[in-house]
Amino acid sequence: MRRIACALVVLLVGGLAADAAAAGFDAAKLAAVKKAASDFQALAKGSATSGKPPRETDPKAKALLAAVFDTSVLDTPQPLPASEVGNLSEWLLHVVQVGGVYILAGTGQADFSQLSKLDQAAQQKLQRQIIQNTIAFAPEMGWYFDGQLGVTRTLIWSVSADMAAHPDNAKSAQAQRGIAQMRAGLVNTLTGVLTTLPTNGLSDEWRRARLPAMAALAPKAAAFLLPDQRRSVHDTALQVAGQMGDPEVKKGLTAFAQAVGG
Repeated sequence: MRRIACALVVLLVGGLAADAAAAGFDAAKLAAVKKAASDFQALAKGSATSGKPPRETDPKAKALLAAVFDTSVLDTPQPLPASEVGNLSEWLLHVVQVGGVYILAGTGQADFSQLSKLDQAAQQKLQRQIIQNTIAFAPEMGWYFDGQLGVTRTLIWSVSADMAAHPDNAKSAQAQRGIAQMRAGLVNTLTGVLTTLPTNGLSDEWRRARLPAMAALAPKAAAFLLPDQRRSVHDTALQVAGQMGDPEVKKGLTAFAQAVGG
């Protein structure tokens, strides 16, 4: 399941988010995201069994997906204050929940927390279904990846800025655990997205559409990750680039690798 499931890792904020208010950076936006995610999950009820989640071609579903996955409001010239890390983490959770509807469609599993309990045969069957879903629901999966990367970019940027401005805040054991979890989660997320790109059945157009969100995140990831983590993502990106036949995708992934590698 590494190829796709790794992209589902939620970045845990640990101690840094403990005191963040539930409302702050944009209370109305966060409330809209939360409601849209809830409404979408209600609309998608039973899709884990039926294999038929709502599609973006349905205007109602499209509006709900847009509310959760559209991160253009985060395209700001400055990072958000650390007090907003909790809000960003909550938004990211809703992005993963909604994206999970497409990933788990037809698997019989509606809860990611239960996947580790499956035996090897069930895991292999699940992996095959997830790959099929990525292809079958490519428009929604692409939107999900972009949304995940967009929220993640602002989240790690905001944490990095606070660490630089207030280094003493990051020295406690609790804060260090949170930062370590975030870094590991970021590596897994980027690795998951990267290793999904070679999936047979995905178009080069779909792959090219993922490049802007990855490029925007790359310098923030380089500033946040440890050297060995940067190297790992860099090497994975170059390996995937080597598998690509489309010159634009290859060039974009190579540039991503160089930016992450610092």
